Amino acid sequence: MMRKTIEQTLKLMFYNGRALFLFEFIYRFIGVVIIYPIAKIIFQYSITVSKYTYITNEVFLDYLTIPSTLFFISILIF
Repeated sequence: MMRKTIEQTLKLMFYNGRALFLFEFIYRFIGVVIIYPIAKIIFQYSITVSKYTYITNEVFLDYLTIPSTLFFISILIF
Protein backbone atom coordinates (compact mmCIF):
# COMPACT_ATOMS: atom_id res chain seq x y z
CA MET A 1 0.00 0.00 0.00
CA MET A 2 2.70 2.49 1.03
CA ARG A 3 4.94 1.45 -1.85
CA LYS A 4 2.13 2.02 -4.33
CA THR A 5 1.48 5.49 -2.91
CA ILE A 6 5.16 6.40 -3.17
CA GLU A 7 5.32 5.12 -6.75
CA GLN A 8 2.24 7.15 -7.71
CA THR A 9 3.67 10.26 -6.07
CA LEU A 10 6.99 9.91 -7.90
CA LYS A 11 5.20 9.26 -11.18
CA LEU A 12 3.16 12.44 -10.79
CA MET A 13 6.24 14.44 -9.81
CA PHE A 14 8.11 13.33 -12.92
CA TYR A 15 5.03 13.87 -15.11
CA ASN A 16 4.57 17.42 -13.79
CA GLY A 17 8.27 18.10 -13.30
CA ARG A 18 8.52 21.32 -15.28
CA ALA A 19 5.42 22.86 -13.69
CA LEU A 20 6.59 21.78 -10.24
CA PHE A 21 10.07 23.20 -10.81
CA LEU A 22 8.65 26.48 -12.14
CA PHE A 23 6.27 26.82 -9.20
CA GLU A 24 9.05 26.12 -6.67
CA PHE A 25 11.38 28.58 -8.37
CA ILE A 26 8.79 31.38 -8.42
CA TYR A 27 7.67 30.62 -4.86
CA ARG A 28 11.23 30.74 -3.50
CA PHE A 29 12.11 33.81 -5.58
CA ILE A 30 9.13 35.74 -4.22
CA GLY A 31 9.99 34.60 -0.71
CA VAL A 32 13.61 35.68 -0.89
CA VAL A 33 13.18 38.88 -2.89
CA ILE A 34 9.89 40.23 -1.51
CA ILE A 35 8.60 38.53 1.64
CA TYR A 36 11.85 38.14 3.60
CA PRO A 37 12.97 41.79 3.21
CA ILE A 38 9.50 43.11 4.08
CA ALA A 39 9.31 40.89 7.17
CA LYS A 40 12.79 42.01 8.21
CA ILE A 41 11.87 45.69 7.84
CA ILE A 42 8.65 45.23 9.81
CA PHE A 43 10.50 43.34 12.56
CA GLN A 44 13.21 46.00 12.84
CA TYR A 45 10.59 48.76 12.88
CA SER A 46 8.67 46.98 15.64
CA ILE A 47 11.84 46.88 17.73
CA THR A 48 12.34 50.62 17.16
CA VAL A 49 8.73 51.44 18.06
CA SER A 50 8.96 49.34 21.24
CA LYS A 51 11.91 51.48 22.44
CA TYR A 52 14.31 48.54 22.58
CA THR A 53 17.67 48.67 20.86
CA TYR A 54 17.84 44.89 20.62
CA ILE A 55 15.92 41.88 21.90
CA THR A 56 17.41 39.57 24.53
CA ASN A 57 15.99 36.57 26.36
CA GLU A 58 15.23 38.75 29.38
CA VAL A 59 13.07 41.26 27.49
CA PHE A 60 11.59 38.92 24.88
CA LEU A 61 8.28 38.32 26.69
CA ASP A 62 7.94 42.02 27.47
CA TYR A 63 8.59 42.79 23.82
CA LEU A 64 5.95 40.30 22.68
CA THR A 65 3.26 41.75 24.94
CA ILE A 66 3.63 45.35 23.75
CA PRO A 67 0.52 46.28 21.69
CA SER A 68 2.57 47.61 18.78
CA THR A 69 4.46 44.32 18.55
CA LEU A 70 1.19 42.38 18.52
CA PHE A 71 -0.02 44.65 15.73
CA PHE A 72 3.11 44.06 13.64
CA ILE A 73 2.95 40.30 14.24
CA SER A 74 -0.64 40.28 13.00
CA ILE A 75 0.48 42.17 9.88
CA LEU A 76 3.18 39.57 9.24
CA ILE A 77 0.76 36.69 9.69
CA PHE A 78 -1.80 38.08 7.26
